[in-house]
Amino acid sequence: MSALTTFFRTPEIAETLRNVDSRALDRRVNDTPLPPDQVLLTERLRLAAIASFSEMLGTLTIDRWLRNGSPETMVAKEVAEECFADWQGFLNSLVEINGSPNPDDLLSFTVCGFLASKPHEVRDALRRLAYRQWVSGYRRSSRELPWLDRVRTHISLAVILMVRQDDRADIEEAGVALRELANFQRRIEAEWLDEQQDPRRDALVLLAFYHLAEAVIRISEFLLSGSVIKDGRAVIRAVFRQMQGLVR
Repeated sequence: MSALTTFFRTPEIAETLRNVDSRALDRRVNDTPLPPDQVLLTERLRLAAIASFSEMLGTLTIDRWLRNGSPETMVAKEVAEECFADWQGFLNSLVEINGSPNPDDLLSFTVCGFLASKPHEVRDALRRLAYRQWVSGYRRSSRELPWLDRVRTHISLAVILMVRQDDRADIEEAGVALRELANFQRRIEAEWLDEQQDPRRDALVLLAFYHLAEAVIRISEFLLSGSVIKDGRAVIRAVFRQMQGLVR
């Protein structure tokens, strides 16, 4: 047990998680007001969810997952389920206070859900009204973010849309969001790098993000047409090997 577990594996957090849904139901049925400490409890749940996520992933890397071929064998199912429950509790509590998570929060929830083998629960949540409003807001607000944060937000948004897959438009919009990012890149990135204290470091971070973005675009192409475009040709086979090359 690491020091991180003291932030999420406690009786207080367990009780708070149990109370989230019951209190929400009580408010809907009996029109009871929010408890005065609901905002504070929501903040604690977010801290617990982040700590749980960090504990679950530890020192794992995407490269190790790809080499292994199956994320499920890298993370214990019960650990992933605990992490997913923490994120569910936080987001449910956030809905009650009319709050909004940042894109990293929603992406962490999505990742935990898939590692816990709960894709249907993830998609069901992402298709709810509050979650849709959050996702719609990310793209509008991203224009005001610093460049590095904007890149990360667009990639997170694209991944979330592909996971949601409410219809074909979600997958198409994921590709559009990243191509829109590429247009921004050509216009402002060189100037932005010149303004940074450590442009080499920031350039490497951006390169990693762009490889991830390209991987997402290839996946969206495959989901839409059953193939990806390579050297101007539609390729059906070896999609997984292409993903390995892009995210390593």
